[in-house]
Amino acid sequence: MLDPNIVQLVEDEPFDLKMFMQKYDGITPTQFIDYKGYCGDTSDNIPGVTGIGPKGAIELLKTYGSMEAAVSEINRKKDDPKLKGVEKKLLMGSESGLLSRELATILLDVPEMKAVAWEDLAIKINRSGYLEMMAELEIEVKSNAA
Repeated sequence: MLDPNIVQLVEDEPFDLKMFMQKYDGITPTQFIDYKGYCGDTSDNIPGVTGIGPKGAIELLKTYGSMEAAVSEINRKKDDPKLKGVEKKLLMGSESGLLSRELATILLDVPEMKAVAWEDLAIKINRSGYLEMMAELEIEVKSNAA
């Protein structure tokens, strides 16, 4: 069984915005981090919010737009008897949801790295030491010399 993150590498069709929104019932790629925060991801050890799955996550995202907005609004009306089940679950698990959202976020503000010349990345082998080791291991080395 392949990891779902790998499967996209072997599909014929590119996974574009239209396909994304079809797969995730209309949510946008920018909402996907919140989706992961709600649902979690066992393959990445992201816990999510207990009791909220894909359906509930999409419902919350369509209603509130983002996890922060949902948590804020649900906390504001926490005593309202009309709270839906999925809203109650978020109220109880908002800390886990926000942590899960943070875990699902790919950091983009990493320090700039110095440029490295391709030559500096080359593996430099001590040829005589290599040949000596191969001889000790009784491994024949074919010469590239013409």
